[in-house]
Amino acid sequence: MNNKQKDIFFQIHQNIPREGPGDSISTKNAFLKLVDLPPHPKIIDIVCGPGFQTLDLASLTNGTIIAIDNHPFYVNELKQKVLQQGLSEKITVINADMFALDFPDASFDIIWAEGSIYIIGSGLTQNHEKTNHKEREGHEGKRVAESYCVSPMGLKMD
Repeated sequence: MNNKQKDIFFQIHQNIPREGPGDSISTKNAFLKLVDLPPHPKIIDIVCGPGFQTLDLASLTNGTIIAIDNHPFYVNELKQKVLQQGLSEKITVINADMFALDFPDASFDIIWAEGSIYIIGSGLTQNHEKTNHKEREGHEGKRVAESYCVSPMGLKMD
């Protein structure tokens, strides 16, 4: 996407409360399909947008969430919501590109991609799996949540 296309995209989407398909019930249903979660899972929400699903996740878990988006408007909007709802201890919001994240392997128990997979396709998780295959061997419990299902990476599911 070139800069002009990106500007148009963000102009169209600027004030939409939820950037992807689904709703709170969809997020809850996908989350409840995850099995063998630790009591306080570490979650990364990739391309969180304005954070609708991020806030839903916060209500569903005792864990912590790092919410990532590369659009400053969304990042600032979610930061405000986190402060207003008293969730600063639970949610950290970061302005970053999902393709340039620099977290050590096994940093997260759940990779939540509700706001990104429907746009770029499941190639993100497939590429992520290929890139990190060696590091991930032997790491049980890796989980990826997509817009419509919870999927790949040899995940334990019901």
